[in-house]
Amino acid sequence: MIKEYINERYGDYDIDWNFYLKKYELICNITGYGFVTYKLQGDAVIIYDMYVKPEYRKHTYAWLLHDHVMQKGLENNKRVMLTFSDFVGKSHMAGIKAMKVAGFSPAFKTNEEFVFIKGI
Repeated sequence: MIKEYINERYGDYDIDWNFYLKKYELICNITGYGFVTYKLQGDAVIIYDMYVKPEYRKHTYAWLLHDHVMQKGLENNKRVMLTFSDFVGKSHMAGIKAMKVAGFSPAFKTNEEFVFIKGI
């Protein structure tokens, strides 16, 4: 499933997934329908990646992943959820649309990405 995500998001790109998780100190919640990576930092829970297999899309499975992360934030007394979208990638516009549907608001833009925020 990780390879499918990387291919869909970035194209033919090779990544050492375990190194990526360790480097950014991410928690990875994998289910039968998708996964989400995130970390708890300061007052925030930060979503790095979210992927739902194509056959499970448009059936609220992304909400289950979203709610899992939100619950972890609440359990750890976080105040906001943050996420971001790179300017590159084959599906970043779909990701931005999904973030807005989930209630995230644009917070700011860096040289490489848009950052979105939502209160918990």
